Amino acid sequence: MAKSERDWREKKVRDIMTRLGEHPPVVHVEDLLEDIAQLVVKSRYKRSVYVVDDEGKLVGIIMLPTLLRHMLRGQFGHIDPTAALSRGILDLMFSTVAHDLMKRDVVYLHEDDPVEKAIELMLRRGLKDIPVVNDEMKVVGFVDIPTIMKFVLEHQ
Repeated sequence: MAKSERDWREKKVRDIMTRLGEHPPVVHVEDLLEDIAQLVVKSRYKRSVYVVDDEGKLVGIIMLPTLLRHMLRGQFGHIDPTAALSRGILDLMFSTVAHDLMKRDVVYLHEDDPVEKAIELMLRRGLKDIPVVNDEMKVVGFVDIPTIMKFVLEHQ
């Protein structure tokens, strides 16, 4: 096995992941739809938000198309789209919480997982990003397709 291939196989997710920044894409299970939407607008994360419990442990994920669908529920069917700020949408935004929207079967990586596992999961499951957790199941970062592509280019 060539040295570069051996180095590649020894790399861990923690070596390439993007650490959570100033506005991490993490919300609490009881956060309101409006607050989640505000976080998305303020943050640089554009694919999903990660849902944590009272102990800060990863328990779910909300994909942004799901969030948008819930924000506009019923607005683009038989109702005039200009009514997007109607009483109904405001009621929805102040009554729906992360727990109501999240997908519970979350694919995640541990910091110590090999990069190869991240690549396999992304390719097999068609994922664009994967949250990374520590031993306590707290989200510490994420791996996304551009990060993987950069890693592959650097190790060819």
